[in-house]
Amino acid sequence: MRLSLMPRKGTFFVLFTQHAENALEAAQALEKLVTDFTRVEDKVRDIHAIEHYGDKLTHQIIQDHGGEIHVASRVGRGTTFTLSVPVA
Repeated sequence: MRLSLMPRKGTFFVLFTQHAENALEAAQALEKLVTDFTRVEDKVRDIHAIEHYGDKLTHQIIQDHGGEIHVASRVGRGTTFTLSVPVA
């Protein structure tokens, strides 16, 4: 079986690019946190904001394709994210 996924909206590539840039920004912010222990609270706040923006982008990409995101979390066991996107 061969499966081909094509974006439903032209904004997909814009959102995907923003998501990639956000991931790079998050990695750089984390590196700053672990290499320079000044202003830790500010750096943690910045990382949270970057993560929130990444979550927003992910949600938008999935929603634009008619999909859903489900989250299940158990204390001490972890969190499971399930992404569902229709094939047709």
